[in-house]
Amino acid sequence: MNAQAGSADLARQVWRKSGLKAQWKNWRLDRVIDEWQALRERIAAPPESRRGPATLLFIPPDPLLLVSSRGDEAMICVLLREMRTHFPEARCYMLTHGSRASEVARELNARPIEVQHLDKLATTLERCLAQGITHCVTIGADVLDGSYDPVFSAELLALTDMLARNGVRCAVNGFSFSDKPHEGLARLYDGMSRDVVFNLRDPVSFQRFQRFTGARSRLSADAAFMLEPAALLDGIADYEPWIADRKASGRTVLGINLHPLLLELEERERVPEMCAAFVRVLGQLAAIRPLAFVLLEHDFRGSSSDYHCIDRLEDALRPLLPGLVWRFPRQLRAAEIKRAVGQLDGVVTGRMHLSIATLGAGAPVFLFDYKAKMEGLLQHFELDRDMRVPARELFDEPATLAALDRFVQKLPLLRAQVRARLPVIKQLAHSNLDAVLES
Repeated sequence: MNAQAGSADLARQVWRKSGLKAQWKNWRLDRVIDEWQALRERIAAPPESRRGPATLLFIPPDPLLLVSSRGDEAMICVLLREMRTHFPEARCYMLTHGSRASEVARELNARPIEVQHLDKLATTLERCLAQGITHCVTIGADVLDGSYDPVFSAELLALTDMLARNGVRCAVNGFSFSDKPHEGLARLYDGMSRDVVFNLRDPVSFQRFQRFTGARSRLSADAAFMLEPAALLDGIADYEPWIADRKASGRTVLGINLHPLLLELEERERVPEMCAAFVRVLGQLAAIRPLAFVLLEHDFRGSSSDYHCIDRLEDALRPLLPGLVWRFPRQLRAAEIKRAVGQLDGVVTGRMHLSIATLGAGAPVFLFDYKAKMEGLLQHFELDRDMRVPARELFDEPATLAALDRFVQKLPLLRAQVRARLPVIKQLAHSNLDAVLES
């Protein structure tokens, strides 16, 4: 069995490092773009907006796992709520892949349009149009710049474009844009219908997007800023008293989050080393500042799940700091996380949407940046760039300790700044749907 696992691991490394994987993805990307261009040529003239009862389609950033990322859950729930407010009688559809995702869509009171991974664009388009779709919201998150999978990015973009060219009112919800977008997507972006509006969720992403393409774009903020916190944490009555007790004893309570995606794929074997280094930093920080820690999980998607790091942090920190480490006994929903982080003095994380939940609750964040997507979030709140460090610096323990110590010392000032900017950011978040709602 070990020999088989070793052979499989070797095969995966050869697949990635030989360039074969990149060649295969580029070939598939070209096929998607070729099909999209062929479909475009069949449309003789721009159609009028589709008439009939309002029928809404939501294209999620992960049609397979749907809400296993609490950030995706937050965006989906908010956008469903907002669109239903405008169209209370509308039928709602969700693009899904697999029976489990379709079941989750039904739990959200949306009807699934289930597609297969290798379905042709024309097939997916036909299935959507057959439902009488009049409005479409594509939830961009961080999957539209090709930095994870350019083929998937192209599939979402091509479908959105073809819906718009068939008279569906379309908007792309606020998303991030990497400093290294996949160049192969430029042809698709530059050919997008002018009826599609791209909402970029931070100033840095907006600037990068405008340099990359002339597609219609607007500056917005993430829709998850509109998420309301849960009224209570069901079945977890002792969390808030635990926080209050530590604060009453003069301790600052920080949320802590770490996850495997902070390391590039070829470096993932260093996750245990990264966690051990971070534990040493937190131990030293707690030795010079009166602190307590809440371990936070925000993503539950297989190999990228937060527990791969949080388990290691908990095992090491509990004996090191008895009585000063909390971990939730179950997975929290997005709205529960927003309530939970609102009780904290600050949060240290590498998750974009955990940062958004924290800032949206009025608390400061310190960010571990990866794929250069965090700077824009700090700019939105006019926060110093030194409130983030590249994730690779986690291995530089003295530098990480110094940065976190500065963060702890600045917490009162940072909280005031976050709360001063929050109304402006929420207003920008509300603008995500302007394009799809404009008459």
